[in-house]
Amino acid sequence: MKQDYVSNRLAEVYLGKDKPKTKPKNYNPKKLSIILIASLCSLILLVILITGLNIFGTKRLDSLKTSISVAANLMPVKITYDFQDPFYDRNDFDLELPQLDVSGFKTLKLSIKTQSQRGSAVGALRVVLQNTRNEIGFFYIKGLNSHWQHYKIAISEFKELTDLTKLTRISFVLEAWNTDSEQGILLIDNIRFSK
Repeated sequence: MKQDYVSNRLAEVYLGKDKPKTKPKNYNPKKLSIILIASLCSLILLVILITGLNIFGTKRLDSLKTSISVAANLMPVKITYDFQDPFYDRNDFDLELPQLDVSGFKTLKLSIKTQSQRGSAVGALRVVLQNTRNEIGFFYIKGLNSHWQHYKIAISEFKELTDLTKLTRISFVLEAWNTDSEQGILLIDNIRFSK
């Protein structure tokens, strides 16, 4: 057997003799059709996934171009106040902004709800914007109550601000003289600048 192998190998190298051909494998048609169908389904799902991401991704990007969301986290801003102490006459909550340019935006939108112990409403909330020049503009939102209310404040209402290209802070201020309840909670959500 060694001699046959050696002679066949020499014939392959020097004479270019081909190796004996092996029989092709017989494929099972059922297995082949299953593989073909699975590949086709995978391709269809991939196309649907890419198309879906493009559609929804584009809409999301368009909405991001028309508004800038300002949030401390995914939960509403919670301001707990207690004005029973006569020396404690205001409660502030500040959100630091990374020198935000809102010059192309027209409104500040937010949703507000109160939770006071006696169920009475907060008289007013002062919304304050500050820029890098330390200019401070403010606007009072009145008539807050225990139901979610949505507000739109025109950026032009913050008249004291001459530069809207570098806002550094948005603050929410509750003042004792402007509340009907001495204790309670104020919730603020969906804070965003919109075009």
